[in-house]
Amino acid sequence: MEPLSVLQYIIDRQVLLQQRLKGDGDLQYGTLNSSERLTFIATAIMAEGAELLEWLPWKPHKRSYRGVIDEPVREEALTELVDLLHYVVAGFIELGVVSEQEVLERFLKKNTENHRRQDEKY
Repeated sequence: MEPLSVLQYIIDRQVLLQQRLKGDGDLQYGTLNSSERLTFIATAIMAEGAELLEWLPWKPHKRSYRGVIDEPVREEALTELVDLLHYVVAGFIELGVVSEQEVLERFLKKNTENHRRQDEKY
């Protein structure tokens, strides 16, 4: 058996959690249809992004740091980024994407577009 990649491992773990949430886990989540679950996931992504911002000096006129993120802030930021990853992967799963290959293909397509835009000063 070939070892799993990190991305496929994350997807597989999240699939198990999604099944649990739909089944014996969160009774409210389990009663939502796919569109409602995707809306919940999108809302959670926005909320987690806002929580990440709370740890970062994002207002240029209020920046009192000199570009340094100390260890406690780094740890909190990493926690929020993992929360974001959790919900992004949940979104892929909700849309039927459970293969790292499809995630990679979609990432590369968008990444290529982003590089093109940079080349064109978009």
